[in-house]
Formats: sequence, structure tokens, C-alpha cells
Amino acid sequence: MLFLYFDTITKIITKLIFNFLLKRSFEMIENYNFTSKSLQFAKGFKAFIARGNVINLAVAVVIGQLFAKIVSSLVADIIMPLFSLLFNYTGALKDLKLEIKANTYLGYGNFLQTILEFLLLSFIIYTILTLISWKNPLQKDKVDKNMLLLQQSLDKEIALLEEIKDILKSNK
Repeated sequence: MLFLYFDTITKIITKLIFNFLLKRSFEMIENYNFTSKSLQFAKGFKAFIARGNVINLAVAVVIGQLFAKIVSSLVADIIMPLFSLLFNYTGALKDLKLEIKANTYLGYGNFLQTILEFLLLSFIIYTILTLISWKNPLQKDKVDKNMLLLQQSLDKEIALLEEIKDILKSNK
């Protein structure tokens, strides 16, 4: 219950801060004397931010970071100790080192753990994306239909332009 209140308060504070920063940046853009190219860039940036995709992207990044922490914990606290049991090793596998010479080590255990985290995270993301695309097969049909309509429209425009070109040639 307390978590829900904390989560709601965090969302409200984040939204207030983001809206303040967004409003402030819009004011700065409007008050600055831009050249024509920089004005186009600034207006494009303003439109990009105003669409709301930036907020979705920021939320996705935060959720992605938290998800990566969960996967790291899963690998470090559950999977790697199971590997230690499997190989009858008493320490943590991330502490495995190969001594090259005195006081010089290759920490291959930590590297193996990082590779395992990457593979597991990649597999989970792939699985989620596959489930999302499997659940919505109509979107591919919409894209194919839109591409067909676009191609037909372009063919009509090309035919019309060629007719205009022929008329202009005959008038010379």
C-alpha cells in the first residue's frame, strides 16, 4: 500500500519537473533569436518533444535499467551460485581469476557473469518482442496494405507527370 502512494507521488513529482523543464525550454526557444536553419532545427526539436514520444522513451529507459538490475541480480544471486554447485566451486564464480604473473590477473569469472547477464537479458527482450508481435499480426497486414496503396498512388502520379511531360513536348 505504501509503495502505491510512493509510486504515485514519484510519478506526480516527475511529471511536474518534466513539465517545468519543458515549459522553460519552450520559453528559451521562443525568446532566442535564431537563424533560419537553427530556427528550423529548434522548431523540429520542439515538435519532437511535444509529441510525447520523449516521455515514453524516458519511461522505457528507466524501466529498462530497472529490468537490467533484476536480471543482474537473477544471474549473480541465483544462476551463478547454481553454476558454483555444478562445478563444485566454493567461492563466487565472478571472483575466478587467472594469474598471469605476480599480482596480475585476468578476471574471467566476472566476464563470464557479464556475458551470461547479456545473453539472458537479450533472450528475455527477444521473447517479449516476439510475444508482442505474435499477439498483433494485423499490424503487418496494415503495413503491407499501406505500402500497396502508396505504390499505387505513386504509379498514378508518375503516369500523370509523364502525360504532362508529353503535352509540354508536343507544345514546343
